[in-house]
Amino acid sequence: KFVGYSLNSAGIPNFEYELAGVSISDQIMPMENSPAFSRTLSFSKNPAGTYYVRLASADKIKEISPQRFLVDQTYYIETSKGKAQIRTQGARQELLIPVEGLDKPVISYSIIW
Repeated sequence: KFVGYSLNSAGIPNFEYELAGVSISDQIMPMENSPAFSRTLSFSKNPAGTYYVRLASADKIKEISPQRFLVDQTYYIETSKGKAQIRTQGARQELLIPVEGLDKPVISYSIIW
């Protein structure tokens, strides 16, 4: 559920969500001197059960390395940690990463053109 957003001093939005009693902060920032964005999702606590963040949905996702994926021959997704997986849903593919681990999980990745 969307809760709202705030702007930092540079005018970059930070979106707030809530899911299953967990608060989620979502920030997308342009990367300096690079045709890329970084996205960071911060969770207030580790959610009960198994949850995944969908990093991409596309016709074709190709694993280049354990932390770099080519999406529709158009852009790359680069994760800060491993464990991302490609799942086929009908005629499309999804790139998913599990929300797990620490008391307050953080998922960071880059979208690179």
